[in-house]
Amino acid sequence: MQKFIIAAVFLLISAHVAIAAECDTTLKPTDRYDDLSSKLKCLADEITLLKKSKGEPFAPALDPKKFPIVAQQTLGPFDMALKRCMRSAASISCLVIVASSKDTTLGLRDSTRLFDDAGNEIKSSNIQINNKSTRRQDLVQNVPVPIIIRFDNVNNNAKSIAAFYLESEWSYGGSGATVTFRNIPIDLEQ
Repeated sequence: MQKFIIAAVFLLISAHVAIAAECDTTLKPTDRYDDLSSKLKCLADEITLLKKSKGEPFAPALDPKKFPIVAQQTLGPFDMALKRCMRSAASISCLVIVASSKDTTLGLRDSTRLFDDAGNEIKSSNIQINNKSTRRQDLVQNVPVPIIIRFDNVNNNAKSIAAFYLESEWSYGGSGATVTFRNIPIDLEQ
């Protein structure tokens, strides 16, 4: 078992994982099983925190189950439900849940944008579909998937979104269209 823990720690270190550990993870020839176990747990905790902070930057505040539907639209095979738009500093992130009536591929175009309540146009800067930074995702019939769209450099005085244009395309018929959500409140990050 001790060899397994040493191998696991070695693999984590050799993978060049940058970890700002608050506990001592230095391996010593005199380390005993308990020492190695606590170091491995510390490394695992740090990796979990690192993954959450880098891989899922919006997940805690935009949990799909927490919020009611603000607006809903059907477009081709897709049912899209806007759940929340939230401000964090000069960025706004909007959570949309999408489900398809058939197996298909959803694509979101670079022209996805919003207009704030002062008429400022802001283009999307990052799109995550099902927690992956991508603009295209295969969808399985009737399986809801979260989409998070981030807009950067938003006016600090903006209190609401006048119009949110979600530009999409899909393999079903090879076509696409725009879903428009209007008069969306901007929640503050909590």
